[in-house]
Amino acid sequence: SPDKITEDHIYFEDRALIRYYYDADSIDYTVATLNEAFAWVPDDINQYVIVAPMRIAFENDIQTNDRDDSIKAINELCGRIDSGIYRINAFEVLSDHSDEYLFFRTDKTWTALGAYYTAKDFLAAKGIEIIPLSNYYDHLNIDYFGTLIYLDDAESLMQHPDLVYHYTLKGSGNTQSITAYDNKEYKEYTSPVIATSRGGTDVFIGEYYSH
Repeated sequence: SPDKITEDHIYFEDRALIRYYYDADSIDYTVATLNEAFAWVPDDINQYVIVAPMRIAFENDIQTNDRDDSIKAINELCGRIDSGIYRINAFEVLSDHSDEYLFFRTDKTWTALGAYYTAKDFLAAKGIEIIPLSNYYDHLNIDYFGTLIYLDDAESLMQHPDLVYHYTLKGSGNTQSITAYDNKEYKEYTSPVIATSRGGTDVFIGEYYSH
């Protein structure tokens, strides 16, 4: 059971959860915004929406309605988005892998593995087969702490660091061509796609480039 429940978070010894409160007005606004935005897209352009869950959707022992309310919101969004938009319910996708390391415990985001399973479903909707994980080497970069460790009641999380797994394609040179705008000119160079020297999730998310 949780160690502490506050208005905004639920705390366990090894993880912190951001709470979710169902809000019908928020659902109405989100649905209307998405439908209006996609109405501008020409009919001959394929349209996709990925509705991503929060970590709390996969927690059973929280003694609140947050889990059920978050799942209800996801299903309602997917059900009310215009039928011409292909909807990917990432909760349903990830539920088949709920015993795997899909979300960080000290951060707000999913892991590379959680993102991979969702990307697999998205590409399948486009008729594209994703490269199997068996074609990758998996590596471990340990001792990652996310932003939730700075919460007032999250002291115990410092004893439970997250793990960052990253994947390199077998036979790949792990290099990318970068075109960056620097000092009023474009410069081209090569850079590692995945670099362990960056640490944390920056291992696979390096910098923002113009190209």
